[in-house]
Amino acid sequence: MKKIISFIFVLSTLMFLTPDRNAHAQEHGGMEEISSVHNYIEYLSKKSENDESAKEVLDQFLELSKEDQKLFVQALEPQNYLRLINAGQNNPDKNIAVELDNGQKINMQLNLITEQDTFTPFIPYATTWKVTTPWAKVDMVILGITTSTFQTRMILQTDGVHALQVYDIEKKYVNHNPGVWTTDVGYTNFYVSSGYGHGGYQWKLSSTGTLGGLSSNLDMIIKANHTKQYFKVDSGRDSWAIGWTQF
Repeated sequence: MKKIISFIFVLSTLMFLTPDRNAHAQEHGGMEEISSVHNYIEYLSKKSENDESAKEVLDQFLELSKEDQKLFVQALEPQNYLRLINAGQNNPDKNIAVELDNGQKINMQLNLITEQDTFTPFIPYATTWKVTTPWAKVDMVILGITTSTFQTRMILQTDGVHALQVYDIEKKYVNHNPGVWTTDVGYTNFYVSSGYGHGGYQWKLSSTGTLGGLSSNLDMIIKANHTKQYFKVDSGRDSWAIGWTQF
């Protein structure tokens, strides 16, 4: 059974900083790619050549009405994107209408999804186990289309109860909003404390727009032992951190 915890990606208090020039090339396009429906379609079409998830987003985007396509692209603008996220975190699992800066409204929904899974093999008479946790997953969804996803999971050694060491953190992300791009920063410290292995990964999120340069870090942290796993998001800002949640 597969267990995935999906959280809203809360960006409402991003710091005003200079955008990172080393952002991932596939998504670093700035505001030009979301300046029109045509430009966004071109952006997704080019990205689809090497990214299957971009093709899926493109197909979903093309199924929207012309009016919704325009609204969707406007929603990707940083000032609107932050507004949507802030509204969504206050109304989880509800389809809500949020007003954009031009006075038009767009529907969005924040979904918290739980599915079951286990990755721990049964090894008779083993003295230690190699355990892989489920994925911790962060999704941002607008008009039924996932615009960004961040995921981490931990590989650790246990004695059947307690963590003995952390082998690795696996991570992956996709982002289909060129107005808010992502830079890999690196792994957080791996360590064992009170029987739990700790570790995570950090990304940097940057944008430009009418609000000026925006940038903030996103840390996805896991702590786990043989049977329990917890996940949290840190940003250096308590107002959009997600506390420890079992998954």
